[in-house]
Amino acid sequence: MPGFMEGVAREQTVLFPDRLEDWIHEDHLVRMVDLFVDELDLTELGFVRSAAARTGRPGYNVKRMVALIGVQGLMAAVNA
Repeated sequence: MPGFMEGVAREQTVLFPDRLEDWIHEDHLVRMVDLFVDELDLTELGFVRSAAARTGRPGYNVKRMVALIGVQGLMAAVNA
Protein backbone atom coordinates (compact mmCIF):
# COMPACT_ATOMS: atom_id res chain seq x y z
CA MET A 1 0.00 0.00 0.00
CA PRO A 2 1.56 3.31 -0.95
CA GLY A 3 2.22 5.79 1.83
CA PHE A 4 3.04 3.21 4.50
CA MET A 5 6.48 2.19 5.73
CA GLU A 6 7.47 -1.05 4.02
CA GLY A 7 9.80 -3.72 5.28
CA VAL A 8 12.49 -5.49 3.33
CA ALA A 9 11.23 -7.34 0.27
CA ARG A 10 10.81 -11.03 1.03
CA GLU A 11 12.88 -11.95 -2.00
CA GLN A 12 15.78 -9.69 -0.97
CA THR A 13 19.02 -11.34 0.03
CA VAL A 14 19.83 -11.23 3.75
CA LEU A 15 22.86 -12.22 5.80
CA PHE A 16 22.24 -15.80 6.94
CA PRO A 17 19.62 -17.54 4.83
CA ASP A 18 19.52 -16.25 1.29
CA ARG A 19 15.88 -15.25 1.59
CA LEU A 20 13.30 -14.81 4.35
CA GLU A 21 11.18 -17.34 2.46
CA ASP A 22 13.85 -19.97 3.27
CA TRP A 23 13.07 -19.64 7.00
CA ILE A 24 9.35 -20.33 6.67
CA HIS A 25 8.12 -23.72 5.49
CA GLU A 26 5.69 -23.73 2.55
CA ASP A 27 2.75 -24.97 4.64
CA HIS A 28 3.47 -22.93 7.78
CA LEU A 29 0.52 -21.25 9.51
CA VAL A 30 1.99 -17.78 9.01
CA ARG A 31 1.52 -18.09 5.24
CA MET A 32 -2.21 -18.77 5.68
CA VAL A 33 -2.59 -15.76 7.99
CA ASP A 34 -0.71 -13.58 5.50
CA LEU A 35 -2.98 -14.61 2.62
CA PHE A 36 -6.10 -14.17 4.75
CA VAL A 37 -5.17 -10.66 5.90
CA ASP A 38 -4.25 -9.60 2.36
CA GLU A 39 -7.84 -10.39 1.31
CA LEU A 40 -9.44 -8.32 4.10
CA ASP A 41 -11.09 -4.97 3.35
CA LEU A 42 -10.00 -3.14 6.49
CA THR A 43 -12.10 -0.01 5.89
CA GLU A 44 -15.20 -2.20 5.66
CA LEU A 45 -14.23 -3.81 8.97
CA GLY A 46 -14.04 -0.41 10.70
CA PHE A 47 -10.33 0.35 10.54
CA VAL A 48 -10.69 4.10 9.99
CA ARG A 49 -6.99 4.75 9.47
CA SER A 50 -6.34 1.90 7.05
CA ALA A 51 -5.50 4.44 4.33
CA ALA A 52 -2.21 6.30 4.58
CA ALA A 53 -2.22 10.00 5.46
CA ARG A 54 -0.62 12.43 3.06
CA THR A 55 1.25 14.32 5.78
CA GLY A 56 3.73 13.42 8.49
CA ARG A 57 5.90 10.39 8.88
CA PRO A 58 4.50 7.25 7.22
CA GLY A 59 2.77 4.83 9.57
CA TYR A 60 3.14 1.09 9.70
CA ASN A 61 1.15 -0.91 7.18
CA VAL A 62 -2.15 -1.74 8.90
CA LYS A 63 -2.51 -5.11 7.16
CA ARG A 64 0.94 -6.19 8.34
CA MET A 65 0.08 -5.18 11.92
CA VAL A 66 -3.20 -7.15 11.80
CA ALA A 67 -1.29 -10.16 10.46
CA LEU A 68 1.33 -9.84 13.21
CA ILE A 69 -1.33 -9.73 15.93
CA GLY A 70 -3.16 -12.65 14.30
CA VAL A 71 -0.03 -14.80 14.15
CA GLN A 72 0.91 -13.92 17.71
CA GLY A 73 -2.60 -14.80 18.90
CA LEU A 74 -2.63 -18.10 17.03
CA MET A 75 0.82 -19.09 18.26
CA ALA A 76 -0.11 -18.25 21.85
CA ALA A 77 -3.47 -20.07 21.45
CA VAL A 78 -5.44 -16.96 22.45
CA ASN A 79 -9.17 -17.19 21.81
CA ALA A 80 -11.02 -14.00 20.94
